Amino acid sequence: MRPVRPTTARKPGTGIPTGDGGKCGQRQRRSAKNQMTLVLSMKTLYTGICTGMLIGSISIGLPLAEPAKAALVYGGGQETGSRYNPGAGAITYMNAFTAVTPEQNVLEVTSAAFGVRRVVSSGALVDVGLNLYAAEMTFDGSDFGRGANNLIFSTASLGAGAASLTQVVNTGVVSGVELALETISNPGLGGWWMGLEFTGPNAANTANGWRAVTNAPVTGASINGFGIFNQGGSGVFNSFFAFGNPPGSLPSRLMVDVNGTLKSVPPAVPAPLPLFGVAATAAYTRRLRARVRANRTGFTALAALGAPPASR
Repeated sequence: MRPVRPTTARKPGTGIPTGDGGKCGQRQRRSAKNQMTLVLSMKTLYTGICTGMLIGSISIGLPLAEPAKAALVYGGGQETGSRYNPGAGAITYMNAFTAVTPEQNVLEVTSAAFGVRRVVSSGALVDVGLNLYAAEMTFDGSDFGRGANNLIFSTASLGAGAASLTQVVNTGVVSGVELALETISNPGLGGWWMGLEFTGPNAANTANGWRAVTNAPVTGASINGFGIFNQGGSGVFNSFFAFGNPPGSLPSRLMVDVNGTLKSVPPAVPAPLPLFGVAATAAYTRRLRARVRANRTGFTALAALGAPPASR
């Protein structure tokens, strides 16, 4: 702020000499005025600095908003007597949605628990390996697809046993997995996929399967259906599959609980596209369209399977 020079009224007894030396008196009066102005200017500047420091300290001293804490964002549901195994090399994906604010667009997955139904065969459980995934969900206005896919847990063996059970497989602490949420299809909700793949020599044995649940989740929301990647060696992702005729007339949600932290992350600025020639551009466009078609999905019933095998 520009300092304002004060007007000083002359009063008797100010001590400013006005003697015979007129020029000297004028110089002294001017010098006194300059000194007063300088002192005032320095005082104003000092006050301004102090004020700035005070404002800064007030701003810094304000309590910061507490960072979001990990919590259950999806889960719950009553077990059915059914399970599902898509076969070796295929990954089944359960859709999951959770409530979000307009600013929340990312989920940091911190842990998850999957329910695997294991049924004894010839008096013993059939051992099997397991890979668990968390994947981004895409939506093009009509179809749901799979985006970035993250392996969050892997084991070569679920262990032995002599009694049928629903085995809850917990990933433990997951770090570094952040999913861009799908927020277009259902305003106010953010969606993603949780995937399960059976591995090892017994991967296709239907004595092991992902447990189905009867109702909508207690926390979060979901569509009564699921997706599959690489069904029958197709190499593509498709959804939604559902049990029953018509599709979805039987419970088709799969058992999983997900803990995580919702975040607000500014979208990344895309890099400029390279300049192609006409022929190269046309070829690039064809490849891009083919990739989009490969990831597009449709609502499909598991007609060949009907209801999943009942557990005992």
